[in-house]
Amino acid sequence: MRKNLSQSTQRAFTLIELLIVIAILAIVAMIAVPNYYEMIARQEISKFALQLKSSLNLTRKMAFITGRPITMCPVDDVNATRLTCSRWENLNATASATTTGWIIFHNKDNDRMRDDDEKLYRIVNFQSNKTAIAWTRRNTAKIKILPRGATGTTGTFRVHTQQADSTLPDWDKDSPPAIQHEDFNEVRVALTSLGKVTLRRQ
Repeated sequence: MRKNLSQSTQRAFTLIELLIVIAILAIVAMIAVPNYYEMIARQEISKFALQLKSSLNLTRKMAFITGRPITMCPVDDVNATRLTCSRWENLNATASATTTGWIIFHNKDNDRMRDDDEKLYRIVNFQSNKTAIAWTRRNTAKIKILPRGATGTTGTFRVHTQQADSTLPDWDKDSPPAIQHEDFNEVRVALTSLGKVTLRRQ
């Protein structure tokens, strides 16, 4: 009888210990999962900010090398037969079936479209439902850098997490509700009138 009671008590203690372990794991998961999503968000923001900086620097470099004005502009579909300059805010329309992005090319006829005889220097894909890109000069999507490196299109790119409003899509449906729409980070990529590019983390 005593032996059976001892075994029952031992099983009970084992069950309590198991519940304690499960509770601890649940607490750790609640802390770790948001941090994981924050890390992913920061990495993606940094990636696109560096791509923007690299693209602007390449635009300036090719203007110097070729002695011709070089254009960088967003496109609604990087796989289109004819690439046409669009608006920077269109990059955030992740519901689109096309892959948005931006291009660098010599737009010699200044028609905002890349023709077959116009040199294409780079295509960058941008497809994300976590990161948004905003250009401060909303009415000027096309960035043109002149042969000496200067530009009349000064402004700043804001690369940040998506916000919960009508113009920007939500996070993934499987992301934790506790961290949806939180602005973990923002990186600003600024272009000066001399064509210099600076990157600053907020």
